[in-house]
Amino acid sequence: MDENQFGLRKMPQLCAQCCALALVFWLPLYLNNGYVKLIAAKTTFVYLAVSLCCAAAVIEMLLSRSVPAAKLRTAGAAALLGWCAISIFSTVMARDRHTAVYGLNGRANGLLMLLACSAAFFVTVLFVEKKAADFLMNGFLLSACLVSVIGWLNYFGCDPLDVYYSIQPEQRHMFLSTIGNINFFGTFAVMAAGVSIEKLMRAEEKRDTLLYGAASVLLCSALIPANSDAAWLALAAVCAAILCRKKLAGKCAARLFGMCALVCVCGLLAGVMIRLVPVIAPLRTISALIAKPAAAAAGGVLCAATAVLLYKKEKAVRFVRPAILVLLCVAVLAVFAVNVLDISLGAADGMLRFGPAWGSNRGYVWGRLLYVYGDELSPLQKLFGVGPDGVNALINPHYTDYIKAMNGSTFDSAHNEYLQCLLCSGAAGLLCCCAFWFCAVRRGRKNESAAAAALIGYCTASFFSINMPAVLVPAFVLAGLCYAGGDAEPEKKKTAAACAVLCALLCLFVIPEIL
Repeated sequence: MDENQFGLRKMPQLCAQCCALALVFWLPLYLNNGYVKLIAAKTTFVYLAVSLCCAAAVIEMLLSRSVPAAKLRTAGAAALLGWCAISIFSTVMARDRHTAVYGLNGRANGLLMLLACSAAFFVTVLFVEKKAADFLMNGFLLSACLVSVIGWLNYFGCDPLDVYYSIQPEQRHMFLSTIGNINFFGTFAVMAAGVSIEKLMRAEEKRDTLLYGAASVLLCSALIPANSDAAWLALAAVCAAILCRKKLAGKCAARLFGMCALVCVCGLLAGVMIRLVPVIAPLRTISALIAKPAAAAAGGVLCAATAVLLYKKEKAVRFVRPAILVLLCVAVLAVFAVNVLDISLGAADGMLRFGPAWGSNRGYVWGRLLYVYGDELSPLQKLFGVGPDGVNALINPHYTDYIKAMNGSTFDSAHNEYLQCLLCSGAAGLLCCCAFWFCAVRRGRKNESAAAAALIGYCTASFFSINMPAVLVPAFVLAGLCYAGGDAEPEKKKTAAACAVLCALLCLFVIPEIL
């Protein structure tokens, strides 16, 4: 009997797609025993789902007696394989192999997690069809919207999932939603906002415009209780990337500014609610500014006026890109003036003036870790790193007391995924990491723009934050969706040029030590 009659050949492929859906839908929502076991529960979920994905992939390849290797002949896949190989080598050479393999309890970003994420990426590339990619991203959006609603409720003291029972009262300000603390939640919300905003820009039917518009407003407004400046910067990067697109229609740009006006309205309402209802923690910096009635009203009026102008005057969209470039230049000049010319900008000094206390004392930790990399690591460690999740041993106990005096608690990671990768996987690992994300975004801009927008947000936020399974794994699945449904394409000169620049940076790290 023909097995295709009952779709047996399709069963492994469907199983792999279901597991991919679980990673982007159920993983962010899954919560076991409150915040105390959040990381451990999600890590177990990841390993189980990825194991089922891999089993389905093996069965599929055995039944078809072939491997769809053409989809893997890309620079991105090669970079990821190189990243994994370097991480395996650094794990073997690590002093604390147990931590290198399994990761710290609060992060679980050891070698096993990287291999699990890589497996999820390859299974997504090989077995998720183009038509299934939209379904997976819509599931991701639905999950993110539910997480955002829970986050808003938790911020105002309503605990529908009963998660606060496992947290000490004096530490409850550290928790938010099912994702974890502000960095995790903010990065996750930005990734989902990138998907929804990109889909809003490309929506053709009124129903889709309303649905994706509502999702975009909810996800962007969730950054207010997320209270993370890194998330706001990542959202600005996503919006700038969309607005700088060459063939951007004026009506599409109007949708984006209209959405921003509604987010300002949400900030205005949040500011009123905060004055009437008790909250978990006070808002700070950017979130606090958006929640101020005067600032929210002014921002809403400005965005609404811009939306009306772009909608009625289609040709006005050609001024959007120059305006963004001007704003970027002003920001660079402001940073230069504050740090080099010692010009004070008042309240903005806290964000623009770099020093040990900058970014909740990230400045001190980054400086210490760069010193450790430059002066204390061997040439082999500079090239291949000290092992996954090995930054904690470089910080503690050497700088524990000083960091606690500054921050109230010590750091167990760099709070910068690129610096973390440099120390854990060395310059070679950082090269592969950057090449992987660059190639995924580049392919996604052509093949699956919504997934590419999410990755732009993720890569920007990662410069200021740390990752955990509920954020890291969906990012790898979205990277796989950037390739889903498309055949291998010859790498263009832009990719080759980017790799050449990264190789030059690698040489700057390695050659002085060799000489």
